[in-house]
Amino acid sequence: MLPVRHSFSDGEYPRAAKPFQTLWTYFRRSSDKRLRLREPQPIWGADFFVPINIPRSLRNQTVRQIATISLGGTRVRVVLSNEYRSEPLVVGAAHVAVAGQGGAIVAGSDRALTFSGQPSVTIPPGAPVISDPVELKVEPLSEVAVSLFSPEITPLTTFHWEGVQTAYISPEGNFVSDTEMKTDSTIKSRLFLSGIMVDAPAGARAIVTFGDSITDGADSTPDANHRTKRWRTRSILSC
Repeated sequence: MLPVRHSFSDGEYPRAAKPFQTLWTYFRRSSDKRLRLREPQPIWGADFFVPINIPRSLRNQTVRQIATISLGGTRVRVVLSNEYRSEPLVVGAAHVAVAGQGGAIVAGSDRALTFSGQPSVTIPPGAPVISDPVELKVEPLSEVAVSLFSPEITPLTTFHWEGVQTAYISPEGNFVSDTEMKTDSTIKSRLFLSGIMVDAPAGARAIVTFGDSITDGADSTPDANHRTKRWRTRSILSC
């Protein structure tokens, strides 16, 4: 058995006893045989070492996120993620539209998303989900708004910190279809939104970049799309 160190006060242990006792001897000498080992112990969980500047959760709220796409097309699908949560994620409603000014959307462009034909979806822990395609014409390098309604208390455990784009969080209520969405607060991170897929024309090409936080857009101007990869894409399209 593994030795356990036990500290005795002066004169407490007999001559034959040694400061290092076996685990079994330690148990026998204890007046409380449980040694408090059966008492509840604190559970330590992972936490962030700096402020993440997002709410801990959403509750009966809508979040509208703006994203710039690379390729244009006529049909769109949205990818959502619950990959960093240990509980199912309930999305009560999801819409996609062409983004307008601020947190608004272009009138007439709003499309309700479905998931296997259903207007809501429960995403299993550790999994992504892809919406059904919807008809929506989007131009190359245009901005798309994705609105998600969380009907339950939803801890924000799956997010992308370096969004560099304003996301709009509503007061309580479902506002996914509102042209001018009511806003209670804003953040600069991505919540649950993992990707936007476009049904591009045959022969279309896109550029994929790999890199660190600079490639991701760290320290670039929020809402200006000044990320390094965007400058490269614009340069190529202008040639």
